[in-house]
Amino acid sequence: MLATLLQLWKGKRLPSWTGRRKVAGLQATLHIDRDRFGIPLIIAASEVDRAFGIGFCHGQDRAFQLELLHRVARGRLAELVGPAALPLDCLARRIGFFRAAQEQWPLLDADVRADLEAYSAGVNAGRTIVPHELALLGGSMLPWDPVDSLAIAKVLSFKLAANWDAELVRLRVLLLDGPEALAAVDPSYAAHHPAIVPPGGAVGSTLDRLAADINRFLAVTGAGSGSNNWVVAGSRTATGRPLLANDPHLDASLPSHFYLLAARGPEQLVAGASLVGGPAVLAGHNGHIAWGLTAGLVDNTDLFLECVHADGRRIRQGDDWIEGEIVEETIMVKGAEPVVERVLITPRGPIVSPILPEMPYTLSLCATWLKPRKVRGLFTLHRARNWDAFRDECRHWPFSSQSLVFADSSGGIGYQLLGEAPVRRGREHGLLPRPGWVADACWEAAPVPFAQMPHLYQPDCGWIATANNRPMPEGVGPYLGSDFIDGYRAVSLTRALEAGHDWTVERFQQLQMDQCTAAWDELRPFVLQLDGVPEELRQWDGQLRADSRAAAIYERWLIEAQVRMAQQLAPRSWDWVVGRGLTALTPYNFGCYRRTGHLVARLQRDFARWRPLLQEALQAALAIRGTWGEQRPLVLHHPLSKAGGLLGSVLARIFNLGPVPYGGDADVINQAAVLPLHPTAATDNIAALRVVIDVGHWSASRWVLPGGQSGNPFSPHYRDLFPLWLRGEGVAIPLSAEEIPVSERTTLELQPTNPSTLDGQT
Repeated sequence: MLATLLQLWKGKRLPSWTGRRKVAGLQATLHIDRDRFGIPLIIAASEVDRAFGIGFCHGQDRAFQLELLHRVARGRLAELVGPAALPLDCLARRIGFFRAAQEQWPLLDADVRADLEAYSAGVNAGRTIVPHELALLGGSMLPWDPVDSLAIAKVLSFKLAANWDAELVRLRVLLLDGPEALAAVDPSYAAHHPAIVPPGGAVGSTLDRLAADINRFLAVTGAGSGSNNWVVAGSRTATGRPLLANDPHLDASLPSHFYLLAARGPEQLVAGASLVGGPAVLAGHNGHIAWGLTAGLVDNTDLFLECVHADGRRIRQGDDWIEGEIVEETIMVKGAEPVVERVLITPRGPIVSPILPEMPYTLSLCATWLKPRKVRGLFTLHRARNWDAFRDECRHWPFSSQSLVFADSSGGIGYQLLGEAPVRRGREHGLLPRPGWVADACWEAAPVPFAQMPHLYQPDCGWIATANNRPMPEGVGPYLGSDFIDGYRAVSLTRALEAGHDWTVERFQQLQMDQCTAAWDELRPFVLQLDGVPEELRQWDGQLRADSRAAAIYERWLIEAQVRMAQQLAPRSWDWVVGRGLTALTPYNFGCYRRTGHLVARLQRDFARWRPLLQEALQAALAIRGTWGEQRPLVLHHPLSKAGGLLGSVLARIFNLGPVPYGGDADVINQAAVLPLHPTAATDNIAALRVVIDVGHWSASRWVLPGGQSGNPFSPHYRDLFPLWLRGEGVAIPLSAEEIPVSERTTLELQPTNPSTLDGQT
């Protein structure tokens, strides 16, 4: 009823996918053919027109999503939705996503700037209809600028950085419960879990690094998230061609973060999943090579303790005081007076502690992704034709670290860790904030040399897999961080890929849906020693299916055990330990994805001590009724549906999908994470995309999103891919007009307002 009323009031607001249009910013005539799922095939006369076409399609189909990304990156959300968004705007202005992007723009190569300028022009040309959300809020669309794509990349880098939040959590535990508690609850990556290089190799221990950083912190101050990808060589497939799979894990939102497309130029094809907000295809192929990515979780972000003079402008540096830069950011707030955010910028980076709740120290944030650097990487991967060219494009990527897997039509497979890693001075590891005023506090000017970043080509085993696990064993290569996610998904992939042969696209799709938890192998011996274990749990096979009662008991026992153990070890800071959120952009911290490995390690060392706690956790779990999918369903949320109030409730009824029963947790390949602080809330971390690429037989590749191509709830392509996603199926991306049946094809022709000499060559 609500949807019908909205449609009657505001109309369907659907873009036109047929006919001819004249648009500014285009060099030559461009054609966009769409298939029955709304997936576009862009036929362009040049590389820049290809980027224009991607921006145009994003603008037509994801207008409000672009507006939201634009406003979040610039810190201009409160002027649209009011005071509720002020914390988010303050965070964006204080960190300075857009300021940093402006500083970076002059350093970009000409071809990258041209692509971003063309994408920006395409977005502005495509967004001709005010989306429903803006119509309801009474707002208008802000013009898109090429720098916005860089700013959005910095926002994503902040959200995917897995160490700054860990530093804050460690600091809170240290302040509230002391160094012994911190050493007891800190979840290092399990020594027996696999590394990426070599495939399946154990990593070793990292605990000594934390102890060293605790001691250095106390000497100065006194006491006081996931994805999978994998690739197999032709020796392990039924066709003799490589196969590549990817399923990046992000929040369960609508529309999807990704947008499927194919784009052809005179000599260039790129097809795959673009990330809304820029022209880059993050998982895809170009007819020669294929690639997929997962979060690399390199520690590229540090917090520093700062000593600020009473005048509010000077910062301590050694024994002196130096002048800091003051930036005043005026934030417009709908229905309220403007707010002025006064940001002090130190040699390390901006002071961020005012946006952190209950923080007694002054902290600055230093990040590789805030520094002005040259950018290529994911923006230009589609131009590579072989492994060497692929690695060469990877040399310049200062944003969030990514583990890339690679395959090419000649049969090669490879892995490259993308992104900069800082070189820390002295013996620091970045596990706790450290004083910024001491001589060896800052990073070296140059990051870890690209040649030293982990990479691998043509391994003898014939497979490579990454799952947010450690790139290399402890002590091998440069120090890249310690806060990687538990390796249980990597264990499951290692077992499957090492044992598997004759892989096909369909079998890879089945593996992407796997919900068997490798953690049960380690926890089962302890559980079976408890009293009153029901028979269904004793006989359980570790499959976290939605219809499983045993899975429900296991998950609630696991969460109860993790929370109770944290409460015992860190009674005043336990909620931070199990994932309490830190900022308006980060509703949880990555520590919640490392609790299972920590629990296993404690039980292996001293099961007798923890047996009473485990028994209590089991009794609490047995009191919960229903299957796992009933206890913790899946809901795809529109971002504004979480705003609360009448508007949030109305938007939830119109824009959300679900709830539907769904299995899995953070430790299985088909991830559907459970937050320990909210065990019955809808899962909020899922495969935001599933891809299987048949390298060399590109049209046999399969792609799927949780939702659809459109962000408009009245479009037939808002939810049409969701049933396929739930079943683990996918669709083909059309690589030529002939692959789209005439009866299903729509064609839009775009003509430049000022044709160039290229026009007529499409």
